[in-house]
Amino acid sequence: MLKYRITSDSPNTFASDKITRLKTLFFIGILIWISTFTYSQSRDKEEGKSRIVGRVIDSLSASPLEYATITLLQPGKTRAVNGTTTDESGHFNLEEVLPGDYLLVVEFIGYGKTTKNLSI
Repeated sequence: MLKYRITSDSPNTFASDKITRLKTLFFIGILIWISTFTYSQSRDKEEGKSRIVGRVIDSLSASPLEYATITLLQPGKTRAVNGTTTDESGHFNLEEVLPGDYLLVVEFIGYGKTTKNLSI
């Protein structure tokens, strides 16, 4: 019959090694998690993406226009760069707009088309 004897300086060496490994893995995980958020934020800033926010209202009644069409165009081109519609309170939000010159076109049934020049 074989007998094994494990000797150690302290009776909890195995437990303390396991805790040390868990702590190390935990801190590595936290560092990876933080670095992914830092990278994603710096990438958006480097690319210079902006957001255009606004509200469309009737000039006479001052009531919001629901579901008006908002289109972002580059001058001289007919293809839309970005677009959205207004919500129930007339607000709109265009995200991830790169720097440059644009035309913001607002259209709604029964109203004339409105165009604004923008430079971002």
